[in-house]
Amino acid sequence: MLEVKLDKARLYLANCFDLLPFIEDESIDLILTDPPYDNTRYMPSLTRIQKETVAKEFKRVLKRTGNLLLFCGFDDKWTWYEILKEAGLKFRREIIWVYDNPSNYPPPKNIQASHETCLWFSKLSKRYYFKQGVMLRTWVNCPTPSGILREFEVLNITPKPVPLLIRLIEFS
Repeated sequence: MLEVKLDKARLYLANCFDLLPFIEDESIDLILTDPPYDNTRYMPSLTRIQKETVAKEFKRVLKRTGNLLLFCGFDDKWTWYEILKEAGLKFRREIIWVYDNPSNYPPPKNIQASHETCLWFSKLSKRYYFKQGVMLRTWVNCPTPSGILREFEVLNITPKPVPLLIRLIEFS
């Protein structure tokens, strides 16, 4: 496990099953995670039991005003939604990241995906952190706050562009 301290923030690089049990109750402001999804040949998706286990841990470690941002694929989205709601987290919005350079792996007899989904949950239904003004039209042609992100240049197999992550962290 690697821990990096940045001013008031801490960044952990570790397997969540190893890390989560050691985190104190209600001590985390934001969980931003990109678990393996859609059962690719590169990475199998988490099992339902694994998802249920981490969902309970996410709720336990989040502060009362904390947020969870979870990237998920098409096949996993509704399973994660159901599991996180069952764990007692409050669904806020679906954030869609649209990119212009989809992979060269078109599924047979299907439409090529050119977006990814990030589910936004909070611990409490009324009191949660949200920085107004971050998700505005400066980065998408939209007159009101929007859950559509449409920028960033490079798409690799799983890493997300740093500007995308910065935007998500800033508002949540």
